[in-house]
Amino acid sequence: MEHADEAGMRATADQDCTFVHIGITCKLDEEIGFYTSGAFQPTELKFNSQTVNVYGNTGAIITDCNYGLLLLDGNPTTHHFCRN
Repeated sequence: MEHADEAGMRATADQDCTFVHIGITCKLDEEIGFYTSGAFQPTELKFNSQTVNVYGNTGAIITDCNYGLLLLDGNPTTHHFCRN
């Protein structure tokens, strides 16, 4: 994601995954489109921690990270996410 690497994102993410953002959720193709179109312009991605919880046949990975990007007006911003 940090380098808007479409091939890497497709190799890493499950085709049926869902990305959760502030205000929207989207599937893989739409998420990649945000990067390849330039709508998202990442400046950094810092992983703070990851935890795995298993519930029977289901696993949830929680990733706590800081994600920096340029907003559409060109100003940098950093968001703190705790994602699964």
